[in-house]
Amino acid sequence: EGSAYARYSDDHFIVLTSETNAHEKTEALARWLHEHQGEAFLDLKVGAYKAEEGVGVSISIDHARFACNSIKMNAEKHFCIYDNSLYEKQKRKQYIINHLDFAIENEYIEVFYQPVIWTKNKKVCGLEALSRWRDPEYGLLPPGEFIETLEDVCMIHKLDKYVVDKVCKDYNEAKKSGKKLLPISLNFSQLDFNLCDMVEYVIDTAKKYNVPKEYLEIEITESALSKEHELLKNAMQRFRDAGFNIW
Repeated sequence: EGSAYARYSDDHFIVLTSETNAHEKTEALARWLHEHQGEAFLDLKVGAYKAEEGVGVSISIDHARFACNSIKMNAEKHFCIYDNSLYEKQKRKQYIINHLDFAIENEYIEVFYQPVIWTKNKKVCGLEALSRWRDPEYGLLPPGEFIETLEDVCMIHKLDKYVVDKVCKDYNEAKKSGKKLLPISLNFSQLDFNLCDMVEYVIDTAKKYNVPKEYLEIEITESALSKEHELLKNAMQRFRDAGFNIW
């Protein structure tokens, strides 16, 4: 009470307050919601930013929203204040977004091959292609960091198309040098099929580098499968019709 507040969008609200016990009030309101929610699940997440001189309203709101988003997947936490650690995280996230194309062009993103081993005879029966970003400024970026960021801003298809191209190119070079060849699995998410025609891209790239269909395994992440999306089912059928195996 007594604070300025407004609806920002959907179920997002902004409050400008001088209250020093906002954290406690948030926790109390969250408990009240849980007690009165009935069949509909309602949860409260609050991100806060302490106003600083020279920082405009728009940036202040962005900081508060970033703090709020950082706890969305944490069921136990309802309040988060923007601090230096979140600033660094936000800075790295923006760096990833701004430098993805540059990293791809300069091959800062590397493809590593993790062996797939039969448990019965302990023999390697295939490989899984994994991407690692070796950045000149930040060093080795954790995949959980840059993959999550690229999914959040709908740029993950750029990374996955690059991996498809690199895997097919590596296969072609390995074949020419007489190395033993094994099937390689490629990871895809739901977004890949929303953002581009990934099926056509895989087929065209495999053809470009003369990679037989049986040497590419299509791996769909569990989170994508859980959505039962018609587009995804159609994509898997197209992969099957083209001769690819699906994990």
